[in-house]
Amino acid sequence: MRTANARITLLPALLLLALPLLLACEAEDHKQTPGREIFPPREIGYAALWQLNGLGINPAFFKDRWSLVIVEEAMCQQECLQRLELIAAISNVQRLFVAADVATHEQMRNIANHHPGVEVAMGTTAASIDSFRRQLSAEDFDNDATSHPVYVISPDVEVVFTYPGNGETGGLQKEVNRLRAER
Repeated sequence: MRTANARITLLPALLLLALPLLLACEAEDHKQTPGREIFPPREIGYAALWQLNGLGINPAFFKDRWSLVIVEEAMCQQECLQRLELIAAISNVQRLFVAADVATHEQMRNIANHHPGVEVAMGTTAASIDSFRRQLSAEDFDNDATSHPVYVISPDVEVVFTYPGNGETGGLQKEVNRLRAER
């Protein structure tokens, strides 16, 4: 009987000793994520963009939906196409390609035809594109390693996470699922 009581009282002590190790493992697992959480989140307050179909994109476009946004040159080459494939593969999100420069209708149609689940937009002016980019994250365009991230925008119309545009689909889907579960 005494041995059973000793085991019962020893169990909570062992759990308390193991808790820091478990927390360290969880923190280490999260550190391996190539993305970066944005804290505090950045609100999207201005988006003077228009889609190929002529509909405008403003902050209401992002309201109540998780969104992935990439900003790329209209002359979308191999790396850009890989980023399009990355966001197109993520489920249960709205996807948006924003032309970083002035795009022709033909260029926009080509991108839309290549990835039908991705909305394609461009700015009304060069200044509107720059303004939208700055709201996403100005520093992400200054560093070659993070110059083409995928931006994760919450249903509250806030940029909450950036993920490398050359990252893995599974990693991005995992992060979107985690962010959804935390909100």
